[in-house]
Amino acid sequence: MSLIRRHPLGLEGFSDRMGRLLSEFFTSFPSFDTWNWVSNEDTTALIPSIEISERKDAYVVRVELPGVKRDDIDISILDDVLKVKGELKVEKITDEECHCSERGYGGYFRAIPLPSSVDTAKIEAKYTDGLLEIVLFKNAALTVKEATKIKVA
Repeated sequence: MSLIRRHPLGLEGFSDRMGRLLSEFFTSFPSFDTWNWVSNEDTTALIPSIEISERKDAYVVRVELPGVKRDDIDISILDDVLKVKGELKVEKITDEECHCSERGYGGYFRAIPLPSSVDTAKIEAKYTDGLLEIVLFKNAALTVKEATKIKVA
């Protein structure tokens, strides 16, 4: 008869179970490629990659939208949130039968919270070669020009 070593707290196989749990958790996140997919039983949506930078006078938001037509892009601001949405439509080629397609089609959406210093009346957007660039100018009255020194009593 052989002896079976038992953990005093009943944690046999705990590391195996935790490894599987963590693996399932982290693989459920979307990948960070050009188009990230969020999917459940009810909806499938594309999440385009973004880049946000700051200049002296403005914030610049760049959104990758390869293959999207200019007319299919909708940009709005509501309650200090920049919203970019639209659709990447399926291209129908009449004389071809598709055997395999790994391209993604469908609606996309990004919501980006804005700082209060953005002048919502002064915004520019341009779309070139699949890259949407939105320039959000700062309101000079709301930006702090110098740090205020406060004397501690």
